[in-house]
Amino acid sequence: MNKKIEDILILFSGRFGRRFFILNSAVCAAILLICWSCSGLKSLEEGEQLLTGYQIKVKSDTSVRTSYITEKALEVVEPIPNETILGIFRPGPSIYHMAGTPKKDKGFKFWLKNKIGSPPVKLSDVAISNTKLLIQNRLQNLGYFDVVVDHETDIKNKKAQITYQINLNKPYRIREIYFPEDEGELEQNIRESKQNTLLDSGRTYNLDNLKAERQRIESYLKNRGYFYYNSDYLVFKADSSIGNRNVDLYLRLKTSTPKEARIGYKIKSVDVSIKRGKALGNNFAAEDSLAVSSTDTVDYEDVNFISKEELFKPKVLSRYIYIDKGETFNYADYLETLNKLIDLEVFRFVNVRFDPQDTMSQTLDTDISLISLPKKNLRVAFGPVSRSNNFVGSELTASFRNRNVFRGAEEFTLNLNSGFETQLNTEQAAVNSITFGLELALNIPRFMTPFPINKYSDRYIPRTSFSVGYDYQKRTNYFELNSFNLGYGYRWKETSTRRHEFNLVAIEYNRLGYTSEEFNQILEENELLKTSFEDQFILGTNYNFYYDNAGEESKTRFYWNPSIDISGNLMSAVQGLIDGSSGSEEDDQKYILGLPYAQYFKLNSDLRFFYKLNRRLTVATRLLTGMGKPYGNSEVLPYKKQFFIGGTNSIRAFQARSLGPGTYTPEDDNSNYLYFDQTGDIKLEANAELRFDIYGYLKGAVFVDAGNIWTFNTDADRPGSQFEVNEFYKQLAIGTGLGIRVDASFFVLRADWGLPLRNPAETDSPWVIKNFGSSEWRKDKIILNIAIGYPF
Repeated sequence: MNKKIEDILILFSGRFGRRFFILNSAVCAAILLICWSCSGLKSLEEGEQLLTGYQIKVKSDTSVRTSYITEKALEVVEPIPNETILGIFRPGPSIYHMAGTPKKDKGFKFWLKNKIGSPPVKLSDVAISNTKLLIQNRLQNLGYFDVVVDHETDIKNKKAQITYQINLNKPYRIREIYFPEDEGELEQNIRESKQNTLLDSGRTYNLDNLKAERQRIESYLKNRGYFYYNSDYLVFKADSSIGNRNVDLYLRLKTSTPKEARIGYKIKSVDVSIKRGKALGNNFAAEDSLAVSSTDTVDYEDVNFISKEELFKPKVLSRYIYIDKGETFNYADYLETLNKLIDLEVFRFVNVRFDPQDTMSQTLDTDISLISLPKKNLRVAFGPVSRSNNFVGSELTASFRNRNVFRGAEEFTLNLNSGFETQLNTEQAAVNSITFGLELALNIPRFMTPFPINKYSDRYIPRTSFSVGYDYQKRTNYFELNSFNLGYGYRWKETSTRRHEFNLVAIEYNRLGYTSEEFNQILEENELLKTSFEDQFILGTNYNFYYDNAGEESKTRFYWNPSIDISGNLMSAVQGLIDGSSGSEEDDQKYILGLPYAQYFKLNSDLRFFYKLNRRLTVATRLLTGMGKPYGNSEVLPYKKQFFIGGTNSIRAFQARSLGPGTYTPEDDNSNYLYFDQTGDIKLEANAELRFDIYGYLKGAVFVDAGNIWTFNTDADRPGSQFEVNEFYKQLAIGTGLGIRVDASFFVLRADWGLPLRNPAETDSPWVIKNFGSSEWRKDKIILNIAIGYPF
């Protein structure tokens, strides 16, 4: 028998096996008792049945996507049965029944009955005949014109389940599409739009596609001056009598289409009124109405700016107004103007209104009303924090913001943060961290660049950012690290799902302050680690790309964040051109202002995929890869740029930053190094979770994590750390576990229990799960991760 199987069987034999059987039996009995008491049946009157669910059965004379038909049918089926816990029992009706009748519309009893409890959903609440018609109508809209829907009701022990039987044939397909043939100007424009039609001959009939085609035509016409036109003036007539399960579509204008919808309009004038917003409780309103005079109006490029005070420079705002005097009304220009003014993030209220003169002149007056947000605001927050390295604590943050510092929507911010953190799940309770940070930033709503950037959408405003900051970190019993940083870069969107961040200048100066004797000993025992902590400059440039389709209505979500970080190349090239090297006689290392600078390149990728199995189950996966290569002026990556693995947002079955690199593990007699972060140059990590609803805000998860870190080169102080192509897959750590989350949308509190399955540091027998039978091992190795937010 396979040795691994024997190890697993040993777990369920002997005293441990008997204990497991007794415990399992007790748990099952308790669950059955709870299920009976919380089934919701006690709240029913005589003759009533609790609705437990629906079933959809599809019969067809041809191959159809049964899952698709089922999904569409369930969209119109109602009411939804009472929520269950793990699909087993329904506490809502029981709580609703036990709470009785509250005397007031507030208080604990009212909250318990209406927020925690829920009235039982009964069979009598279902309008079965109406639901059958809704299903039939929904499927006819998908081309199944002759669909027939029947039903059956299964009643057992005061529980009822309804089965809807759907009988359908092949769907009808579009044969021809006929556009309006009348000779009017509007009809002619509709015909000219035909080349961009969304409807194709041979495609299955789908009412949503017809609606989309009407909307496309509306957009086409509104971009050509037809201000009053809307899609309701167009109707489709379908002729399904032509045979062979085909349908011809006839697009016609309604005879009731008004005159103003049949003519195009031009822009006569553009007025922009700007008012300062003032706070009224939790809302904002404009200050007193403007008493407009000639001195209040500034004419800039045919746009009249009306304001009592110069809140914004007309030259700046005119960049974001695309509605031009004398031009044909264009709906796309209206949307771009509206979106850009909102995207400036300086206005509480933005409204663009068009007032017609009359149908004879066919002109529109444009009035743009802007109410500003408060120019300055101060925000202070205090709350808990949770880091990926198992550190939890509290943090005080303060932020001062001036949204319009130079009257051109430039945003100046001053950010302060200070906090302390204590590491969970470690024997050294004294290990903690104190942090302090200061940042000044200026964001300008346009590109300020010596070179063109073309890949950005006109719908969004690009931003140029300048920043300077200071960070202080103290690891008690180890070190103090001071970091000074200077940044200059750009942020812009390409589409609604793609955005870019390019920091042309990312300069850091890292200086090690106080160090303890224990930490000094660690550094003396590892020369490369000592080098990574040396005082040095990071003269970097970095780029991040983000793709995220989270806003799209889909069962799947895809997120990808690749990045590249490069440092030292430009300075090295300049020094090489000037004098070959400015290094000392003892080595070839180059310096700037008397300090060495780091030279490296670093690549990262964060790839995530989410698939919603149904409204209660979601599969979430993540793949993290990264590599950093020091060269030239550096032998090792700066400490802040190295990779680590393990912790609350990583491999949760292992202590934070304790894994790797490779098969390396600190000697037990070196207690200082045993608790210090393990870092590497290469990272590979994969995570998978099955997330499910339990009840209300309470969610659960089952997860598996795997990965490790490695060094590029041999590290004599950490044997087994080097990455080798034919060995790395044998050195993966694997963990699994269960999680409980309280998800209130705006706040997520998470507890994950991690169990190690495989530890590469145990080179003789890496599958450590075989030790599960030992209570001491379980006590030592099962890790509770408490964190705020989801791991990914």
